[in-house]
Amino acid sequence: MDSLVIDDDGSGNSSGNGDGIASPGEILELGVLLKNYGSDTSADRVTVEIENINENATILQGVGNHGDIAPGESRYGDIPYLIGINPLASNGDLARLRLVITDSNNNTWNSILEIPISAPKFVVTSVVIPEGDSVLNAGETANFRIEITNIGAINAENVKATVTIEDDYARLLSDTASFGFVAIDSFANNGNSLISINCDSTSFEGHKINMILHTETGLGSRSSVPFTISIGRITRNDPTGPDAYGYYMYDTRDSAYAMMPTYEWVEISPDSGGFGTRLNYGSNTDDKSLLVRLPFDFKYYGQAYGSLIVSINGFVAVDTVPMDMAAITGRIFSIGRSRIP
Repeated sequence: MDSLVIDDDGSGNSSGNGDGIASPGEILELGVLLKNYGSDTSADRVTVEIENINENATILQGVGNHGDIAPGESRYGDIPYLIGINPLASNGDLARLRLVITDSNNNTWNSILEIPISAPKFVVTSVVIPEGDSVLNAGETANFRIEITNIGAINAENVKATVTIEDDYARLLSDTASFGFVAIDSFANNGNSLISINCDSTSFEGHKINMILHTETGLGSRSSVPFTISIGRITRNDPTGPDAYGYYMYDTRDSAYAMMPTYEWVEISPDSGGFGTRLNYGSNTDDKSLLVRLPFDFKYYGQAYGSLIVSINGFVAVDTVPMDMAAITGRIFSIGRSRIP
């Protein structure tokens, strides 16, 4: 293949914004220019069949005739090839296609075509409750405004969105928003179409409500952007959570909440009459850790663990990947990816 022309101007069978760049939701007419790089042999009755390699494009018209191509000459197909760009493709993705080229002598050539995809990319930069004390309190119904910023590669026109929620303490009363035009590196909000939410009276201060903003542009590009709203104003007497998995964290000061577990000290030190087994860290014990096999599986963040790392400094972790540590003799175990709820 010698060159490629992308047509997304909305004429013929194409649809798009006419910038000649592949974007999610567009239908592209492709002008594929083939060149015969040979020096003495013509390629006659050349045909092309386009095959899809990944999920970022759909082949709508993938067969074409390029006729006879003499040595050193180039020729477009008789009709444009037609592909649709996946509406869920992200900025920076590639639509990867394979061109299978055949002539009348059954000579076959393969060429890989990679088309960069440019798209808007949204992040939620703020969530504002413009009424009352600007806080979502337990038992209240409130309207909120979402501000989004386009950090993608192209402008976004006619942006609309739906908000979804999965939470035991809140429900949405209205869930659709309109943001209009959002230029590159600019922001917009749904000030004229606020989202309405009702918070259960049993929810606690600081509870984070996880939501997703499902956006769609006028061209059909779609994305899902997570964001959160916190209930009330958190104090030291409130639990925290949930995290992305759903865990909450309570301590002994959160006694006003029925879900707070009852804490009980269980003595395991043999020196104090406990039933535990003292671990042997050997000599030079500063910053050492041991791998301890469990007699049962410990389920944590949805994954079952059969062993733990126990540090002499007092922490326990499920991350059992060994790593070298600078300025420390021997090997200890990483706790870099561990989460302690």
